[in-house]
Amino acid sequence: MNKYLRILSFFLYILALFFLTVYFISEVSPYARLIILILSCTLGYLASLICAKTLIKCNGQRLMKITFFVFFLLYIVFLITLVLFDGYFGRAGVENIPNWTKDAFKEYFSTSVNLIPLRTVFEFLTGVFSGVVSPIVFAVNIFGNLAAFAPFAFFLPLIFDKQKSFGLFLFSMIAIVLSAEILQLLLLTGAFDIDDLILNVVGACMLYRLFKIRSIDKIIKTITFT
Repeated sequence: MNKYLRILSFFLYILALFFLTVYFISEVSPYARLIILILSCTLGYLASLICAKTLIKCNGQRLMKITFFVFFLLYIVFLITLVLFDGYFGRAGVENIPNWTKDAFKEYFSTSVNLIPLRTVFEFLTGVFSGVVSPIVFAVNIFGNLAAFAPFAFFLPLIFDKQKSFGLFLFSMIAIVLSAEILQLLLLTGAFDIDDLILNVVGACMLYRLFKIRSIDKIIKTITFT
């Protein structure tokens, strides 16, 4: 029986690798690439789960931990691409380095930097009520920012035991999101917005607290073999 399960697991790994290849070579929108990445990870998870069932408990747990660590790395790659290099959202990344001049930074600060908390959120709300901004654009910007860094609430406590402390997790999230915002500033790409920092961190902390609910925590432990 184990032999057939491992064959099935191998087949699923091949499918996961195929979709992962499609993810890296495709030039579709970030939303389509995210769907492809999720499909690849789902197949990879099923492959590891089936394989883990054929191993002794400690080896099965080790395999699942490695699997989720790979998923974490893939998420990091996706996030970095989305925040710094995705042309779909006008991210130029390192291509802007040759444009580093005093005037370029001055223009960036005047048009793409917001240091006033909730200013951007209120501008979006005002735009929605006045009809200038569509509800869809508002939802994508607000809920997109809440969701973008939320997966850290799953991965950090799973991979790093010290991140099970909410205080340390909160500090880590502020440092991670602030680093992303500073990189956007240095590369003159996207926008350096304090509201992004607030929404990104709040979204991650909300999911972190949700995962601490006993019934949900039990499900996560079952899924991850921890």
